[in-house]
Amino acid sequence: MKRLLLIFLSILFTFTAFSQQVSFSNEIKNTEDENVKQIAEIWEKYIQKCWQQPDSAAMLYWNSIENRENNLHADIIRFNFPDCFYYRTGKVFTYNIKPSRNNDFYEINSMSLIKKDNEITDVLACFRVCAAKENNEFKLYNYFYTIKDNLNSYLVDGIEYYYPKYYEFDKEKAQQSSDFLQNMHNKYNIAQKQPIIYIVSNSLDECNELIGFNYTVMSNTNKNAGSFRFPNILIAAKVNHIHELTHSIFDIVFNSSTLMSEGIATYYGGNAGIQLPELKKNFKQYVAANTETDLSDFNAYYKLLEDGSNPVYTVGALIIEHSMKNGGEQAVVRLLKYSDDNIYDLFLNEFGIKREEVHNFILQLVHDE
Repeated sequence: MKRLLLIFLSILFTFTAFSQQVSFSNEIKNTEDENVKQIAEIWEKYIQKCWQQPDSAAMLYWNSIENRENNLHADIIRFNFPDCFYYRTGKVFTYNIKPSRNNDFYEINSMSLIKKDNEITDVLACFRVCAAKENNEFKLYNYFYTIKDNLNSYLVDGIEYYYPKYYEFDKEKAQQSSDFLQNMHNKYNIAQKQPIIYIVSNSLDECNELIGFNYTVMSNTNKNAGSFRFPNILIAAKVNHIHELTHSIFDIVFNSSTLMSEGIATYYGGNAGIQLPELKKNFKQYVAANTETDLSDFNAYYKLLEDGSNPVYTVGALIIEHSMKNGGEQAVVRLLKYSDDNIYDLFLNEFGIKREEVHNFILQLVHDE
């Protein structure tokens, strides 16, 4: 996930000025298959509209059946990252549109590419979305929807689990996840609007395949890896991924800063399989060895990813912990209402800390442990 975040931030700042493009293989452009022609036209219109009006695009071109039957809310690929990342960055090249094995759907196979000065510089993802007729008009579907009946499933309060038949599913841990979810919703008085669709397998890469990715920069073989996809998709390599379950509670309610969003998820669920006490110990050692680091420069945190020392998780959790000790859940909720755009207002309004005092404030939190 660290490599992914570096790539994402680099792309975000480097390529935002470049317009997104959609193109098709010669096989698709020269096809005489009317269904393929119609699907290609709808797919291109959908991608183009996602650039300006993603919600309107979903209403126009996405099917209504998934939401009605499966609590799936539109395009999983679109929500893989904010702002239709794979559609809007660089170029979408669709190389194949073909019937699925049972001929119920067509598979739309595409690549998301970084393109600068007419040169392809990186492949962000290879993925597939599906299409089928609804009321005599082709509509788009998630690949996951077309295969989920071939997966095992397990229902527990608040969560719908899906997993491959070879996966050794732990029902006791699934109940622990459900209990955590329900307890947190009650504690913070946040209503759960729809069940979490929890896709689990032996690795994040396997999970990504189940939602339509043949390749993605989100590739991760770590057994503790996971990801929450707005508004209700969670993929993980274990059944009780508390960090991502915490995201599923708060990310749909608050437009929180990255620091607070990751902070509360780390406070409750640790990060990368490491719980908060050890994270705090490791970070204290990092601070002692890197005294030149400006802990108030939150944008610079991401530059530290190469050596595995990203402070976002631990610093965020320290701030959450500090507020929890002094004001409980209500104080924490106030922190979640600040976005990246007004992150320094958080310190001034909630702690009386000015911008130039933030470094020492965080340093004090570290040394208080």
